[in-house]
Amino acid sequence: MTTQHALTLSQAIEGRLLAANAKGLSENTIKEYTAYYRKLQQFYAATPDLPDDPLFVEIDVEQLQHFMLTQEHLSKKSRSNIRVFLSSMWAWSTSYHLTSYNVAGELETIKPESRAVHPFTREDVKSMLNCVDRSKPYTRPGKRECTHAVLQALRNKAIIYLLLDTGLRNSELASLLIRDIDKRNMRLKVMRKGTKERIVPFSSSTSLAIWRYLASRPDARPEDPVFITTHDRLLDKYELYNVICGIGKRVSVANVHPHRFRHSFGRSFGRLVNASMDATREQTRVFSPWRFSAPRHAGLVSFQGTGASCEGKTTPQKANVQKGWEGLAGNGRRRDMTKPRLTNVV
Repeated sequence: MTTQHALTLSQAIEGRLLAANAKGLSENTIKEYTAYYRKLQQFYAATPDLPDDPLFVEIDVEQLQHFMLTQEHLSKKSRSNIRVFLSSMWAWSTSYHLTSYNVAGELETIKPESRAVHPFTREDVKSMLNCVDRSKPYTRPGKRECTHAVLQALRNKAIIYLLLDTGLRNSELASLLIRDIDKRNMRLKVMRKGTKERIVPFSSSTSLAIWRYLASRPDARPEDPVFITTHDRLLDKYELYNVICGIGKRVSVANVHPHRFRHSFGRSFGRLVNASMDATREQTRVFSPWRFSAPRHAGLVSFQGTGASCEGKTTPQKANVQKGWEGLAGNGRRRDMTKPRLTNVV
């Protein structure tokens, strides 16, 4: 096959990554693109019958299928991501008329594993909150069992409260700046996946935990990161992961990691919404829809180590800022009562 655009695979990958960066994709997404495309380059370099850096237009579906077979050791989720990223590169090249059609689109679709979600129990959360300021009990020769104070206890407690109360991703929490948090109005601003800004409300207990931690840093400036290490530098997502795992080990709670807090938040939020919709249906059955008024307040989800609860009152409009509440909080106008509306749950 011949073409006037005789780009090699390495050149096509370089162009695709530049296009992804120009589109505003997050740094983590671009790193994933880079890692998976590097696997493709390594496949060609390790296969004797194929050139190390083939012409991009000469890559066919049989070669890509062979490459996918070499990735069988990975999980279905990872292999599905590889297929998606390959397809996106060929779709990009087609839009720039570098290739005539999407070769990677002919690869077989891989359905990722459906894994069970295991949120934290109330006892798990209470145990973690109770141990943030003390180490795991230990003994020394000739001494009785003891513990010692843990550095950054206020920071770790604020992290747990914020993860449970907002469902933030690990990278989102690590990238928070002090100016992004509004403690008075109990909300924060976060960039979702690099380009999508959203406002996330949180409870008064979480606001107090953040205040106590930031009060221990009197020299902190608005442009400083919210969570820092003992050496006053940004606590990145990998260090945050280690902090959370360490807390889990101290209380012997299995499989503790930041994303599990997100599952716990989602499960608590789901219970609240389901209960709210049940209450709305019952009110609709008893009262005329044209005489039914909107609730004065909409509660916010809060775990706080004691299970899902409604804590911190706010207007339905303010609660509607959070993505999960969109379309559920009422605005006080007459409306079709057959549609779900969020109400207070006590």
